[in-house]
Amino acid sequence: MRRRDYPFVPRRTADLKVGDVWAVVLPCGGYGCMQVTDLRRSGVGSRSALVAGPLHWTGERPPDVHEVAGMRLLEMGLVRLKAFGSPDNAIFGNTPPVNSDEFDSNFAAGYVGSVTRVYGHLAIPGILARALSAAG
Repeated sequence: MRRRDYPFVPRRTADLKVGDVWAVVLPCGGYGCMQVTDLRRSGVGSRSALVAGPLHWTGERPPDVHEVAGMRLLEMGLVRLKAFGSPDNAIFGNTPPVNSDEFDSNFAAGYVGSVTRVYGHLAIPGILARALSAAG
């Protein structure tokens, strides 16, 4: 398997792995973190979409992978590859998702299952802030 160097901006979903994490600048300042939780390797949506969710983490600076390891997912939604449109949205590491099975995405199996949220790439900072606020 090819070694991956971090950080990197994925150009296609084939560049991603479940567990990949990226920092997001929050609307009110500071940072949150998103994690890839499900991918399809072929079929509809496999080239341009993935399932990801906000982690229960915030900070004044972008996190490193050790800070977010073991953090719980707050929810999950369908995300387009456009979420990685700039170096500011680079994948900075990979850590196993802790509780992704609670959300039953089934995206890899060819349907979305209970994941009914769709996260527009421009809306991700607000969605992340809302999820963090609801989690307390």
